[in-house]
Amino acid sequence: MNIRKTIITAAVALTTVAMIAPMSAGAITIAELQAQINALNAQLMALQGPSSGTPAVCVGITFSRNLTVGSTGSDVKCLQALLNTSASTQVSLSGAGSPGNETSYFGSRTLAAVRVYQSQKGFIPANQVGPLTRAALNAWLSGSTPSPTPTPTPTPTPTGAGLTVMLASNNPATGTIVDGQALAPLARLTFTNGDNAAVKITGLKLKRIGVSADASLTNVYLFNGAVRLTDGSAVSETMINFNNTSGLFTVPSMGSITISVLSDVDGTSGETVGLQVVASSDVTTNASSVKGTFPITGNLMTLATGTLAGVEWNATTTPSAADVDPQDGYTVFQNSVIVTTRAVDMTRISFRKTGSISNTDLQNFKLYVDGVQVGSTQQLAADSLDQSYVTFDLTSAPKRLEAGTRVIKVLADIIGGSSLNFTMHLWNVADVTVVDTQYGANILSDLISNASFTKRS
Repeated sequence: MNIRKTIITAAVALTTVAMIAPMSAGAITIAELQAQINALNAQLMALQGPSSGTPAVCVGITFSRNLTVGSTGSDVKCLQALLNTSASTQVSLSGAGSPGNETSYFGSRTLAAVRVYQSQKGFIPANQVGPLTRAALNAWLSGSTPSPTPTPTPTPTPTGAGLTVMLASNNPATGTIVDGQALAPLARLTFTNGDNAAVKITGLKLKRIGVSADASLTNVYLFNGAVRLTDGSAVSETMINFNNTSGLFTVPSMGSITISVLSDVDGTSGETVGLQVVASSDVTTNASSVKGTFPITGNLMTLATGTLAGVEWNATTTPSAADVDPQDGYTVFQNSVIVTTRAVDMTRISFRKTGSISNTDLQNFKLYVDGVQVGSTQQLAADSLDQSYVTFDLTSAPKRLEAGTRVIKVLADIIGGSSLNFTMHLWNVADVTVVDTQYGANILSDLISNASFTKRS
């Protein structure tokens, strides 16, 4: 969806007249011409003055959206001009993107300069100008940050009692799971941080145990409550690896987080399966140390046969791409779902936002089932990969979906975002949890006619 431009901004133009002396007759070389252009650019930059630290092309600019390779606009040109004020973050030495030759296109050289700037600010270099970088750039434009920080702010080195890993108090007890179910709870791990600073867990390795095959667990996920932290990971030679250099999750100083390990199951009745953290080295973190009673072993689950209800999403989603004005209660996602065999309970659903619009431009998300609001109003939030999701956690009051066709709809207030765009998606099959009311097992959603699930947008 594209947001119509509803505000006309007056552009302030600065005209500089350069007096060029007549040249003598004869051919001029490209090198001589380039030297004259560079000299004029230097004069122009001198006329603009170094005192404000704000290039003329940035007048009236606010960084209100994320920028990635392929983005275009006046904010991209301002970004390049800001980066070009420092030799260490200069986009290009000559030609397009060089000082005085900034463009409105965000290309690979702009990204390279952005990543240097992010490192200088003490941020983890990313493949976009995200919320943290936008905040720094806006502070720069407002005058509170006159130039790129030459030396990154040092990150505190955690010291203290270290990180302790153990089975959570609500770790799943030994029991039975239904072959073919989704998001079967296999283990819950509590990470407690005794250091003087927050610590990041960037890697976690788990081992499949029990009498079963690797293929019996088709997709293994990490969750923090209702929030999915990872994509599905496969089992290879009994091992499951989760890695994210930006951090799978962060544990605050003197705090703790409980992480659930859930898996889709496709095995054979009678198999047993469980998970284990073999050694402290299987937890990658910047904590001062990793402690626990290793191996940390979860309980075994036995697979059993059962006929679960079905949940089939429609192949098409509304609304289609359109130009819209800022307004309250706009339908940003709608899809019909067919529930077969018996009723199910929906306990969670999460939608991802993509596009150039910022999270603050889309607010007050409401979930409706068959025209009735379900759960409370929610807001977008960025995950560890700086991806934006809105999650409706219905665990305390699941929504019963009776057999038949049900309409799932999401409304949101469009606050701003002139000339920008967005799309809301049901991105991953693991972003919706529906529970069979007879077996109490999570159901693996698919598409109509039992086609494999793909994102609904």
